[in-house]
Amino acid sequence: MATDEPRVYETLYVIHPDVPEEEVETMARQLESLVTDGGGEVVKGEIWGKRRLAYKVGKCGDGYFVLLRFKGAPALVQRIESHFRLAEGIIRHLLLHFDERTLRLEERQRQRKEAEIRSSVAAGQRRRVERPAREPVKALAAAEGAGETNENANEEANENANEKGGEIPEA
Repeated sequence: MATDEPRVYETLYVIHPDVPEEEVETMARQLESLVTDGGGEVVKGEIWGKRRLAYKVGKCGDGYFVLLRFKGAPALVQRIESHFRLAEGIIRHLLLHFDERTLRLEERQRQRKEAEIRSSVAAGQRRRVERPAREPVKALAAAEGAGETNENANEEANENANEKGGEIPEA
């Protein structure tokens, strides 16, 4: 493999918790522009927000997490590593190279998950189509019919009461 052939890298870095959120976004954009200016391509960039660290890093118990996946030459990685060392707000970083096997496994997982979603959606649609009419609907119609009979009985009781002197018998 040639040394200048682009590879896929992912970096996760933690920014000091006292840095304002606007500055966090600016720092993330600076790193993305460093990648593109160095001949790389940004694949994915996410700001995860402020999270608690597993252990304190120089008196900091939490920090802003930022993830960046990019394609670039190994020389670009050296520039990014030096940027991390010189940037004041970055308290910790990790940069990983993804080999072809890892990328293939990740792609298979993504395809498998999409297939599961499609099959569950299709199964849900089939269930809705294949369901027979529910029995409670028939029971509701029967109850409404029974209600009409009760109403007729109430009207008869009212008529009888009016004829007998106005008292309605207790039901």
